[in-house]
Amino acid sequence: KLARVVIILRPLRNVEDLRAIIISLVGTLRTLVWTALFSFVVIYVFAILLTQIVTFHLVHTWDEQERQQLQRHFGGIGQAILVLFQSISNGVDWSSVLDPLMQYISPWLALPVCAYILFGIFALMNIVTGVFVENALESGRKEKERFLLHTVRRLFAATDDDHSGDISWREFCSKLNHPEMHEYFKIIDIDIDEAEDLFKLIDIDDSGAIDPEEFVN
Repeated sequence: KLARVVIILRPLRNVEDLRAIIISLVGTLRTLVWTALFSFVVIYVFAILLTQIVTFHLVHTWDEQERQQLQRHFGGIGQAILVLFQSISNGVDWSSVLDPLMQYISPWLALPVCAYILFGIFALMNIVTGVFVENALESGRKEKERFLLHTVRRLFAATDDDHSGDISWREFCSKLNHPEMHEYFKIIDIDIDEAEDLFKLIDIDDSGAIDPEEFVN
């Protein structure tokens, strides 16, 4: 029976890293949705502001080259949203977006554009990265705990030779040389030479046997 546990757990150990990556990615999906929504709101507000300024200016100018330069990035809300997103995601050089605004409308427009770039790159992106890393680590920790709990439960079932629902010292000692038992000791960071002390420590009620709850905890 213990050999079957080894056969089942061996391929799981081989793909443990892949499973951890997948679980971490799934765990960050909700954060990704909220991040995308918040980013869209910020970009949308700046896009409306700059598009209205450019539109108002174009009403009073007939210079074709000037109109083309300004409409290239701010010809509409959708276009402005795309350009502002590209400006903080290395899609376009944000100076190429700012230069026509300063040249044809007002140098003061550098203030809102620079404020947007500072917020988007140095605040928003760093905060998002930190949240993603934290969520990924938390998801990985929970998945590791779940996997270890599953492993320990299977190990308990394989060690309980007489199916009594408890593990006696004789049963526990007889499996000490098995790789899965060595893995268990490695998980809880205890030397296998301290097996008897560990058994007594786990046996909280001093019954001379370990029940499933004691073994898992």
